[in-house]
Amino acid sequence: MRRIYAIFFAISLTFTGLLSSATSLAADNFFAEAVPVENRSSGELKRAAGEALTRVLIRISGNEQILEEKAFSAAVQD
Repeated sequence: MRRIYAIFFAISLTFTGLLSSATSLAADNFFAEAVPVENRSSGELKRAAGEALTRVLIRISGNEQILEEKAFSAAVQD
């Protein structure tokens, strides 16, 4: 009987570990965005950063109307 409990415990730990790592990966990808750049110039990197920030904030808020907010525009420009 102890062996059955030990096997069940080992399987439970394995699935818990897999589930927690998958949840962590999903959270990391939720707040990340990749934007292609033409070159590594300062202006191009600033444009890409603004575009990535825009995409992430729309994803987080769930509202495209956020683009019209003054605070949003200031954050993207900064």
